[in-house]
Amino acid sequence: MDERMLRAALRLLKTEDLSPTGGEVGKLLERINEAGLSNHNVALLELQVFLGSLIEKGNQEAVETAAFLYDKNLKGQLKTLGLVHVDTLSTMVKLGTIYVIMLKERKKGLDLLKKALKSMERTLGKSHPVTIAALDKLAEFHMPVDIFLEALVSEDYYERALRGCVIHFGKDHSRTRKALHHLKDCIFRGEHISLRRDKRMREINTEY
Repeated sequence: MDERMLRAALRLLKTEDLSPTGGEVGKLLERINEAGLSNHNVALLELQVFLGSLIEKGNQEAVETAAFLYDKNLKGQLKTLGLVHVDTLSTMVKLGTIYVIMLKERKKGLDLLKKALKSMERTLGKSHPVTIAALDKLAEFHMPVDIFLEALVSEDYYERALRGCVIHFGKDHSRTRKALHHLKDCIFRGEHISLRRDKRMREINTEY
């Protein structure tokens, strides 16, 4: 499939009367993968964005298609690029996020995200923006704060993300301020023991 054919297929999928499904987009992406088109191809990127828009609308078939494609891509990336490559790690985060949010497979998604994070911290460093983003995502996914231990896990991820922001961006950067807000909000909402909450708030305010 060449660029011209891809663009024609994309126009066809975007025709409202045809009501394209995630499966149709997925089949097209499969053919593109088989044809060996570059991941940086503009029309291919447009198609991936279109699949993302279907997911945002709650199209379950699109969600399942995305999970299937990410899983297939991940297996290929693990063989060709290895676990330490940033593209492989990015796919792991995307797939893990879909498992947790869309497919309600929380444990499977969290395990994948934790595996990606471990590799990121080892290869990219604890203060790399990609690592920080993964920490934020894991913290967010551990935020059912009615469960005390879950809240503590979330707090730990948020604080690690904050430390990374301080090193990479500096204390006064907006990204660092946002990370600090996330941590304080987590402590405030997640702590059922008021004395510990007050102590943690004082520690955070002193350190950051």
